[in-house]
Amino acid sequence: MQVRTFRLFPDGAPIPVEPGWDGPRTLVLAFFASELGVARTTLEALRSAYPGSHLAGASTGGEIVGTSLEDNSIAVAVLHFASTELALGREEVAQIHSSLEAGRRLARHLDHAELKGALLFTSGLAADGADAARGLSQVLGREIPVSGGVAAAAGAGGPTFTLSALPGEPLELGTDQIIGIGFRGRAIRLSSASKGGWSPFGLERRVTRSQGHILYELDGKPALALYRTYLGERARGLPLTASLFPLAILDGRVRGEDPLVRSVQGVDEEAQSLIFGGNIQEGSLVQLMHSSVDRLVEASSQAGASLAPGGAHRGLCLAVSCIARRLVMGERAEEELEALSESLSPSTDLVGFYSHGELSPERSGECLLHNQTMTLTLIQEV
Repeated sequence: MQVRTFRLFPDGAPIPVEPGWDGPRTLVLAFFASELGVARTTLEALRSAYPGSHLAGASTGGEIVGTSLEDNSIAVAVLHFASTELALGREEVAQIHSSLEAGRRLARHLDHAELKGALLFTSGLAADGADAARGLSQVLGREIPVSGGVAAAAGAGGPTFTLSALPGEPLELGTDQIIGIGFRGRAIRLSSASKGGWSPFGLERRVTRSQGHILYELDGKPALALYRTYLGERARGLPLTASLFPLAILDGRVRGEDPLVRSVQGVDEEAQSLIFGGNIQEGSLVQLMHSSVDRLVEASSQAGASLAPGGAHRGLCLAVSCIARRLVMGERAEEELEALSESLSPSTDLVGFYSHGELSPERSGECLLHNQTMTLTLIQEV
């Protein structure tokens, strides 16, 4: 396996092309500012540079190449495999409630006797990433690792895109699609890790009223009012300041394992409700969480160190971090990339994006949607 990573800007600069790489055993991953999805020109140029390869990616809340974080760019990784076969599929999501079935359909397209793992990228608005991932796991089985992320946009309410193209086909940008890439063969190895760095505090509370991503009541009291109590004067900055206090889902937690985390993405003043980045099950036991920038940075380092070692083999580490996490860290966001990079092997390249949700398998093998984490996928041929 050979890897090349680079960053593109919408300035018309030449695109690096490795001689002999373009072909069906090459995967081009592209993570791009939403504005570039609207404009398309630079993405079209990338497709023209690698017309015979598989192309996949998503729009972002920030693009990662190595230890550098940029906006209004395209983070690119070109993976040229020696023996691994690739399969790429996409499914439209007619409405958000059909995400589970779309995930099942996508899984049936990727399923194969030699399938070793899959990446999943979903729309940030039209699809439910948790249900799409669950659909894949139901069909493929928990022994097949699935990881990835949910497309994002830098501005609140901006369009989010998924990107895909089969060899020889033009690129397709979708605002209502889920994209899957399957890896087949004996040599391919995919390993995952996910760390948050958040700690629960205060009382454990019961979700007494919720619907999908919307939380109405905790212990019979309006959820927004509770958050205002904890935020104090910072409540004026809602919903952004709510990123300081994500919610831990305590149900089903395995001893020694981080709880599932949900981050606030919006508020409804009239309904006194909070809109989260993933489902909040009615009846769940939850607890507020807090952290510091230093602890978030340390968690990213721990995630890199916990990846299954791949020796000196060349690899790509796909990093998907939460856009709400970036908001919390502010100007120090690149520190988590520096800490992560130091924890990886020198033979491993780093590319990724800030997302509306991170997809990673738990110890049980089921792929789950996370918020406020640094989630990693290491791709290698060994």
